[in-house]
Amino acid sequence: MAQRKSKNRNAYDITASILKASAKGSGRTHIMYRANLSFRLLNEYLARLVNSGLLECQERERRVIYSLSESGAAFLESYRTIQTLYARKLKRLPHRKKR
Repeated sequence: MAQRKSKNRNAYDITASILKASAKGSGRTHIMYRANLSFRLLNEYLARLVNSGLLECQERERRVIYSLSESGAAFLESYRTIQTLYARKLKRLPHRKKR
């Protein structure tokens, strides 16, 4: 039987998913599906990210559009760098055998 590998995302992973999904300007529903979040959780994160300046929000033709701010782009770049460095470190670690 194949084991299902479960990976819970932390706040940084969720934030990065939302920022990636809104990079070119997107509505809530698009971001929700791309970031694989519930509507409740998405709204909580959107409010935090707009308040912290990582996302900008504009109203266009009766729709609210979220787009990446300069500081959001810097966060995403740093996140990707950390992910790359972490992946390289994991490759160098000796593997443990499962018991």
